[in-house]
Amino acid sequence: MSRKCTRFAYVTNTNGDNISTYSIHQTTGALTPQGPNVPAGEGPYHIVIFGSLL
Repeated sequence: MSRKCTRFAYVTNTNGDNISTYSIHQTTGALTPQGPNVPAGEGPYHIVIFGSLL
């Protein structure tokens, strides 16, 4: 049994004070926006993600 794993990219937008979220196509690597940008406070530069990699 195989299981597809969805990958994501998170991008800080320092001038927009938000974070963009994209899914990454498994074969082509193309990025697809995943909804509206998320507010992130003033001038985000880094992202730290905690969670399982299952």
